Amino acid sequence: MSFHPLATFSGIKGVPLLALTRNSLNPLLSVEGDQVEIRVFRRLRLGIADLARVTTSRAIGQLVTLVPKAGFRSFSANFADRGEAVRLLCTLDGLGAPLDDKARRLIAGQA
Repeated sequence: MSFHPLATFSGIKGVPLLALTRNSLNPLLSVEGDQVEIRVFRRLRLGIADLARVTTSRAIGQLVTLVPKAGFRSFSANFADRGEAVRLLCTLDGLGAPLDDKARRLIAGQA
């Protein structure tokens, strides 16, 4: 299942709004089986079981951040369409991803 972010980013865990790399020319985010594929600088596959947390916040659009259990990086996708971000979160939730309270509130329409 493909999603259409405006841009994708990699950052440092625990340091919001600091992007190490970004891709606004050819961003990619898809969910296939039990993996999320995101392209920032290069394509990266993250297993749902390898995620420590999935969160969201408002930026220029709706930002969805994937925080892996291992490593120091986090990966984000910024969506112009809030509905597309909710569709991604619902897909991840259905696969058992660890959504935090902010992500669950957005799905419920309360954010």
